[in-house]
Amino acid sequence: METTMKADVQAVDAAEPIIRLIKADVVCERVGISKITLWRKAKDGQFPPPRKQFGKSVAWVESEVNAWINARAVADAWRSDEADA
Repeated sequence: METTMKADVQAVDAAEPIIRLIKADVVCERVGISKITLWRKAKDGQFPPPRKQFGKSVAWVESEVNAWINARAVADAWRSDEADA
């Protein structure tokens, strides 16, 4: 029975994506903005919202931050192509 339970747990673990959380300092460094701008953009809905961790601690989902960065890169590339035309 124990081996069956371990196999079930491994199957569940393999199916679930790993969610990495990153702190504001790391987000700011990756995006190139200040903490004040980060919080303003998150509040205004222009950036993914932070997630509460423990107590007052918050962090951002790394994949959401990366998606935001990639979307900005694509939008900037489109603008650049339009300006060249």
